[in-house]
Formats: sequence, C-alpha cells, structure tokens
Amino acid sequence: MHSFVPLITSVLVIQVDATNKPDTCKNYATKQYMAEPIIRFTANLSHHKRRPAPYELGISEEDGLAGPRGIAVDDKVNIYVLDTENGRIQKYNSDGKFVSSIVIDKGRLASASDFCIHKDGKIYILYGNNNEVRGYTQRGKLFFKARYRDPPQEWWQSRPNFIPFKIYVDKYENLYLGSARAVCPLVQSRKRVNLLELGEVIDGAPGSGGANDIIYSYKKTDDNRTVHITRKTINGEEKAPISIVSKDVITHVECLGRDSLGNLYLLFNKYKGEYKKYWREIQKIDGNGNLIALIDNLPRWVGLSSQRDLAIDNKGNIYHLIFSRQGGILIKWHKK
Repeated sequence: MHSFVPLITSVLVIQVDATNKPDTCKNYATKQYMAEPIIRFTANLSHHKRRPAPYELGISEEDGLAGPRGIAVDDKVNIYVLDTENGRIQKYNSDGKFVSSIVIDKGRLASASDFCIHKDGKIYILYGNNNEVRGYTQRGKLFFKARYRDPPQEWWQSRPNFIPFKIYVDKYENLYLGSARAVCPLVQSRKRVNLLELGEVIDGAPGSGGANDIIYSYKKTDDNRTVHITRKTINGEEKAPISIVSKDVITHVECLGRDSLGNLYLLFNKYKGEYKKYWREIQKIDGNGNLIALIDNLPRWVGLSSQRDLAIDNKGNIYHLIFSRQGGILIKWHKK
C-alpha cells in the first residue's frame, strides 16, 4: 500500500459553463475537479550521484526513483514514469497501482532526455546527446534504433523556433523531434536503415499523447494576451482555428492532449506584472474553443528538464508529477 504525504499548494479548480469566456470564468464556479495523490515516490533527483541500475542490485522498490525525467500515458490509461538512473520505466495503472518495471538496455538509461508512448504501448526514447532514438516493447526489448545527423549551422539559424529536446509520436507511429513551438518529422533515410533524416520544420507540435493526429500551432498577439491556435491534421486538412483571450500576459502555451470526446487540454504559462509572478494553468476547452474547466496556479518542478511533468489520458484525467527534496507525488485530477 502506498503512503501519502500531504500536498500543500494553492490550486484553484473550477468547472464552468461552456458559454463563458476564459477571462470571466472565475465568477462561475460550480462542479470541481478532485485532486487525489495516487503515488508517493522516494527520489534521488541528482544526476551526478548515480545509483546502480536495479538489475545490478536487485532493487525491487515500486516507488523509488532516481533521476526521473517525466511521465506519459498510453491508450489503455496506464501511466509511465521515466526513471533514468535506475535504468527502467515504472508502469502503473490509472489508480496508481504498480504494474511492472520495464528495464531498458540492461539498465543503461541515464543519458535519456525524453520519451513518449504510442497509443498501443510502444515506447520511444530520445537520447539527445547521442542524436539517437530507440524503440522498446512493453518487456523492454529493443525493436528500433536509429540516429539522426545534425544539420549545418545555417539550417539552425533559419529555424529559430526549432528546439530539439522533446520526442513525439502520432497515432500512425510517425516520430517528431522538437518542442511545443515547432517540430521536425524524423524520416527514414533511403541510404541507411538505421539513419533518420530531419524533414521540414512544422510550426507547432502534436499533443503529448500517443493517439494524436493533429498538429497544434500557436501565435500570440503583440500584447501577449491573446493566443490563436491553428489545428491541422497530419494529412494537411485544416480545422477551424481557436482563439483564447487572457487578462494576464501569456509566456507559453502547449497542447497536452485531447480526450475521447474531443476536448483539448492546454497548458499556459502566465505572468502578472504587478506581482512579478509566473504561474501555470490548464484550460480544458471543447472543439469550438469554449472553456469547460480551469486548473489554476499549478506548481512546477524545475528538475524536469523536459518539462514533461503533466499528462492527459483519453478519459480526461490529468496527471501531475511533483517533486521536492523530500520526494515526490503523482497527483491525479479527476471529476468528483
């Protein structure tokens, strides 16, 4: 049985009528989401004090992490935690019950920088320092391994929005390298089987889940208080754009995913100048851009270099991985 520590944070969670605008939603609080801690982790967050991998020591702790890099979910609502220094991926069900440890490459996972899960459970890991992508089965068996070449310096200079620190996979199992601002498809080289080539840079990115088929791109107005979201299918079909208006300055926006009803979950980083305060919020909106729910003032764990500390499943549950020096908690946000 898991033991929990109390979560002390000021988080506003509001369910609102879909006809209200985002900047007025706080006046319409009704039905709330519930925040439930489902796993408590003990953790070594230092990447310099490496622990031997579990296959070397026989470590069997379900909740011990070292160098955690983020979370992801599959289409069956399983949760995955990338546990780099222990050389494994920890798998849990949606209630936080431990399922299995997936040992990767005999525990040599320390150089992994990001990962993603395809809708059928295939695992793709980015080794950014080596320009390498590897694919694994649920049993940790390697089935795919390829490298990509760094393009010349002038290529980077002409594409300032492209920052290759995340990996994405769509439902057709196409791989993308980049960030929420722009991605490059990773295309199989015709010259070598184990070589990937960078395709043309695409503004925006797929949602973070592995069942997505839409690229979301974002453009802010000059005052940084309105965001226009463009949606285009992987096959090039454009959908109606969405506009989000905010009272506060928006510094970053990212699509976390889409549930089975077609609702979008958008992560906003915001700044309030008079208080010199940065914070994050999640807005749940329908396909027409109407606000359904808001989770405000989300804490952020700065140790996640990939910032993949949030994940959405196809039922609309939100998972948030939070760490401190004392350990960590996986929070599940769900409706009452």
